[in-house]
Amino acid sequence: MTIKTQQRVMILATAVALMGCGDDGGASDESGSTSGSTSGSSGTDPTDPSTSGVPSTGSTSETDEGTSSTTGGTETGSADSSGSSSDGSTGTEDGTSTGAIESVTLSGVVTDFGSPNPLPGISVCVFEEAGIPCATTDDEGAYTLPGVPSAEGAIEFTGPSRFPSLFWGEGPMEDEVLDYNLLSTIAAAVLANALGEKIDDNDGHLALAVLDAEGALLSGASFTMDPPSGAIGYLTPQGIDPELTATTEVGFAGWLNVAVGEVEVTVSHPDLDCVPGPGALVGSTPDALRIDITAGYLGSTFPFVCS
Repeated sequence: MTIKTQQRVMILATAVALMGCGDDGGASDESGSTSGSTSGSSGTDPTDPSTSGVPSTGSTSETDEGTSSTTGGTETGSADSSGSSSDGSTGTEDGTSTGAIESVTLSGVVTDFGSPNPLPGISVCVFEEAGIPCATTDDEGAYTLPGVPSAEGAIEFTGPSRFPSLFWGEGPMEDEVLDYNLLSTIAAAVLANALGEKIDDNDGHLALAVLDAEGALLSGASFTMDPPSGAIGYLTPQGIDPELTATTEVGFAGWLNVAVGEVEVTVSHPDLDCVPGPGALVGSTPDALRIDITAGYLGSTFPFVCS
């Protein structure tokens, strides 16, 4: 699935609970462990993703026709009448590609959590694709990453004193723009403390949000993970509350220390039906989201939508 340019997807990261705790601004940290959050602009109103108190999510864009384009304006894999595609791959008469995998150029800006401050020197890679060169953010936090496969997978964000973060989905691979916020080691430690936990490097972590049909963050929704794992906390305007069992108006939940492997997550709401939003990876049933939990990484993806 893909997402139109005017649609801003909101994904809130686990350490969003730390919005009042301050950040180390990316300075080097002895522990080498850091925290990542999903992207976009931040705001003072936790119910409004355009404000600066909580992070909005990885935003993506594509052409109005719904066909992804590269930032350089070159077409990627569109076949002509002879069955030959513009990326050099060949196709059958029915248009089925038999050559190179289609790819796009991904670009965006990486910023410090809770502020518009850019983060230079952040490495942006296609996860577990050693043959695709990584990009590095410049002084403005901007990056351009060519050769991103138009398939499901993850984009990896890493840097000094930043918790390694993976953004999963099919949308990031098909769309053109992915902005991202990254949190510091200090933020990760405060999050763990709020949940009564210590970060386990052998486990992974997860952050998910839920929206209503109008794209607003939704309260009253409960997340369920299968198989169950990790310590879950729901976000409030004051921070993470491990005693809650449903989303507040901030519309977010995060898990710490989740066992490595694929999990499926569903959302229930007393009045609405909830399904994975466009770009998220659908699980074994239409209402389930699937995501790989990876040791040492914070995983995030597109939010659930309830209508």
